[in-house]
Amino acid sequence: MDKIKYLNKEFVSEETIRNLNRLKNNENIENIYCLIESHIKKFSETPSSICIKTNSKKIYPDYSSSLNCGMGLLQTNLNICDLRNKIVKIFQEINNKTTLSIIKRYLGRKEVNKKELEEIFYKGIEAMPSRYNKINNAFGNEGNVVKDKEVKKDEIIKAIPNFLYRGALRELGKNAGGNHFIEMQIIDEIFDHKIKAKKGDVYFMIHLGTGYLGDNFNNVYLKRKNNSLKTTFAIGPKFFNIQKLFFLIKTFGIYYIIRNFKKLFKKSKLKGLENNTKRAKYYINGSHAIMNFGYAWRYATYSKIIDVLKKVSEKELKYKLLLDRSHNSIFQEKENYYYLRNCCKLKKTGDLFILPGNYCNNSYLCQTLPKLKKIGFNIDHGLGMLLKKDKEKDLTFMYKCKRTRIISGKIKYKKIKHEKSQKINEVIKKLEKEGYFKILLTLKPIASLK
Repeated sequence: MDKIKYLNKEFVSEETIRNLNRLKNNENIENIYCLIESHIKKFSETPSSICIKTNSKKIYPDYSSSLNCGMGLLQTNLNICDLRNKIVKIFQEINNKTTLSIIKRYLGRKEVNKKELEEIFYKGIEAMPSRYNKINNAFGNEGNVVKDKEVKKDEIIKAIPNFLYRGALRELGKNAGGNHFIEMQIIDEIFDHKIKAKKGDVYFMIHLGTGYLGDNFNNVYLKRKNNSLKTTFAIGPKFFNIQKLFFLIKTFGIYYIIRNFKKLFKKSKLKGLENNTKRAKYYINGSHAIMNFGYAWRYATYSKIIDVLKKVSEKELKYKLLLDRSHNSIFQEKENYYYLRNCCKLKKTGDLFILPGNYCNNSYLCQTLPKLKKIGFNIDHGLGMLLKKDKEKDLTFMYKCKRTRIISGKIKYKKIKHEKSQKINEVIKKLEKEGYFKILLTLKPIASLK
C-alpha cells in the first residue's frame, strides 16, 4: 500500500512528488497526506501542503518548521461603504502598531514582560494581559495546547533558551514580514444565505507566525541538511551557536554535548530524536510553549486591529473571531505523531476553514463535509495579495520601511498574470463539486500590509 495519499495529484508538481517518494522510505513514516497547495510563488516550486504521520519511536523536528505559523479571520460589523475614505488611514495606523524594524527588535519597547511571556508559554491565550481587547475563543486547541497535558510550568519554561526571549518580548502581535500579511477583505459572493452577512462586509485575514523564536527554536536541538521538504531555518541571533552551546551544557551536561556534537552543531542528515530521551522531551515541551506563543501572537494582532477600527471608524464596532488555525504544528494522538506543514487539522464535519487567495484571487470561507473529514486535514495557508507597481493611478503605495508595504486605493486593481495562481480557483471549485467541502462565501482583497 502506498504511504502517500494525494487529494489532488494533478495539481502537485513533479518535483514535489519526487521529494515525497524519497521521504516515504523512512521506516517510521506510516502515511503522508499531500493536499492542494494555494501558496504558489512565481519563482519556486515548494511542496504541497502536507501532513506526515509517524509512529512514536522517533520525533522529527525537521518535518515542521516555524511552529504555529497560522491564519485567522476576524469578522466585523463594518461595510466597505463605511470605510471608503478611511482605508489608507486604517492601514497607516495598523502599520504603526504592528511593524517592527530590525533595530526595534533589539532595542524597542517590549510588548510583554518576561513574567507575562512565560505565562503565555504555559497557558496560551488564557494568559493574555487585560490591556488587550477581549476576543472570543475560536482558536485551534482553544489557544492552549498544554491544557490537557500532565506537564508542569517549569518543564515548559526551561525548554526555551533565555537568549531567544529578546525577540519574543518585542515581536508579539507584530507583522513579521516574509509571506505574512494583514489583509482587509470584503464579501464578494455569498453562497450560504443562512450566514448573517451582506456583500461588502469587512473582514480582516491575517497570516502570522512565531517570528524570531519559532524560526530559531528547532535549531537549538538539532542541526540538519536541507531535506526533502526543503524546510528552512532563519538565521539565528548574533552569536547563536555560542549561546546555544552554553544552554545545552547547562541543560544536558558537557559529556552529552561531546557525544552528540555532530547532531547538535554539524549539518547532517536528520535521523530523528529517539522518543523518551531527555532531549526529545525538552523539544516537545518547548514546541508546546511556541504553539501557545503563536496563538497569543495572533490574539495580540487582532486586538491591535480592533483598536485601530475603534479609533478610525465612526460606527460602533462589533467583531467576532470566526477561526484561527495553526498550519505548522506537531501533535500526538495515541501512538502516532503528526507533523503539519502548510495545512490545518479538521476535528469534525462542519468545521470552518480558510482557502486563502494569492495575488488578487479571492479567498474562500468553507465548511468541512464528511468526505474531507475522512482525510482529516486541509490547506489553510496563503501568500496574500501581491500587486505590481505600475503607472496606473488606481493603486496607492506607501512605504514605511523596506520590508513593509501598504497597498490601498480604488477597488479596481491590476492583476498579476500567473497561470498557477489562477488555476487554484478551478481546483477549489472542482473539489467542492466532488463533495469535500462547501463554499460559504468568497472574500475579495482590498488592502494588504506585508
